[in-house]
Amino acid sequence: MNWRLRVQSPAWWATVIIGVAVIIGSYFGVNATDITTWKIFTDTLGAAIANPYVCGSIFVYILTSIFDFSTVGWSDSAVTKAKKSIDQTAEDIVKAQASSEV
Repeated sequence: MNWRLRVQSPAWWATVIIGVAVIIGSYFGVNATDITTWKIFTDTLGAAIANPYVCGSIFVYILTSIFDFSTVGWSDSAVTKAKKSIDQTAEDIVKAQASSEV
């Protein structure tokens, strides 16, 4: 797994944060409009952390968001593993690999 790419990706973070918020909100029956004070927010977050079912659901959600389902097996593709930055494209990687083989 190329963890560096995962943490560099704003889209991955947004997906994880929204997914966790939906899990917590769904379990406790909370809508976004119900969170009107920091106390309500921290109380709800504390209740979620104290609940093994919610923590397990969040763990499973995050686990499933890590895997690259566009490849065979559980690992990232060779191109994704070779990337050093989220800005690199597959074409950049293939060109660099081709030039290093010469």
